[in-house]
Amino acid sequence: MKLLLCSIFVFLPLVLAAQELVVDESLPKQSSSEQPSVDEPVERLKPSRPIEEITVVGQQSLARLGRLVVDKEDEIFAFFNENNSADKFDIICKRERKTGSYISRRVCEPKFLRDFRGEKAREFRLGFGVYLNQRELVELAGEDFEQLQNEMTEMMRTHKEYSDALADLTDLSENYESHRVEYFSDN
Repeated sequence: MKLLLCSIFVFLPLVLAAQELVVDESLPKQSSSEQPSVDEPVERLKPSRPIEEITVVGQQSLARLGRLVVDKEDEIFAFFNENNSADKFDIICKRERKTGSYISRRVCEPKFLRDFRGEKAREFRLGFGVYLNQRELVELAGEDFEQLQNEMTEMMRTHKEYSDALADLTDLSENYESHRVEYFSDN
């Protein structure tokens, strides 16, 4: 039995190598005088048809699609933060948990809103102001939000790569949302 296994392992590579050396009998045989010498370059025939390329994309998981959306958002915000006119318009993303919850969420907002929230919270702790919720903070910072919107619109007009990235983000978000609805449907 051991002899049989050893002989299989020894002769199997030789058989496989012999199978690779297949001679095409349909080609005309060349005489030794027609054989190119070692010094002469061998002219290779190029195929007349182009080689076809097939790209296969497997179905992506919902988590992977969500990660693609977040990565595209990060790319867009980085570009915007680098090219906007003032640091107060920078978009900052962080993971935050609401009070009483263990579940963190990704929250992206402009720097001026974070600074304004901090200022109003300080005033409230010192007894100078009243507590403001998110909606009230956004309403009070309305002028800054309008400037931010104008800044983003201008950047879309002047930077093609920014507008293309926004279009890609829209496509990714729609794809994610359709997969999410399909995944969690009752079917």
